[in-house]
Amino acid sequence: MAVEKTLKPATGSGEDITRKSESFLRGVWTELEKTTWPTPHEVKRLTSVVIAIIVLLGFYMAVLNSVLEVIFNWIARI
Repeated sequence: MAVEKTLKPATGSGEDITRKSESFLRGVWTELEKTTWPTPHEVKRLTSVVIAIIVLLGFYMAVLNSVLEVIFNWIARI
């Protein structure tokens, strides 16, 4: 048995949506003003830390992959 769904008419007017949107954007702007942004020096330092961690993890995974490949090839030969 099919169930028909009917759309409810939109409640509120375009002015109501505009007012709510404006209120929301004012709240967003207020919260952004409360944010403590990092200094350019902090951004550079933290970016270098992230890049170093990525490089180290890449190296670790490459070594682990090579070791596991040797082990599995050895097991496959048995």
